[in-house]
Amino acid sequence: YMNRATEKNLNMRQEDALGKTLQEQLVADSVQINTMGSSLLRGREWSGPMTLKKKPSETVVSSCKAVPFSCAGRMPTHFILVFDTSSMDPNILGQSRGSVHSI
Repeated sequence: YMNRATEKNLNMRQEDALGKTLQEQLVADSVQINTMGSSLLRGREWSGPMTLKKKPSETVVSSCKAVPFSCAGRMPTHFILVFDTSSMDPNILGQSRGSVHSI
């Protein structure tokens, strides 16, 4: 799943990202990917900086938080990745991001 904010920040549509692996979407060294993967497979959260590929061959650095999710049983079946690129966009600075509590 890719929300509208991700589509806007990466200049790509959800259909463009379908079928691509995480390594194809990220500009990162293999050590960082392996560290994130091993942490997630053990059922632990991971957080750190990630560099994402934008559509017109640009990149954007964001902080990333990855959380394992289990549909059934104890082993993770899905991984949820949350990228925060708001600190990199000068148009978003100063705007409130809101929260569940504020709603």
